[in-house]
Amino acid sequence: FLFDTKMIWIPECRPGFVLSTACYKIMEKYNQEFGFYPKIVLLQNHGVFVAANSIKEIDLIVLYLLSSLKAYIVRFPDFTACDYDEQMFKTVQE
Repeated sequence: FLFDTKMIWIPECRPGFVLSTACYKIMEKYNQEFGFYPKIVLLQNHGVFVAANSIKEIDLIVLYLLSSLKAYIVRFPDFTACDYDEQMFKTVQE
């Protein structure tokens, strides 16, 4: 596992009551198994939620997430500036 037991995954489901009920059940199951609630919740098609007692702790968790993901990236995009036709760019912008 990429994040081992440090997080939970909430599968795609309808928003609102259905999603909140799914989150509650999965978080309670996690708490029963590990004795605490997860600090990272990944919601399919929604994003990442991070819980902590301070902004510093949130920053550390986000850094952990990013560095863990970065370790799995095989090739990074090339963001080197490139030449372009400035007049054409202005024309397209209009």
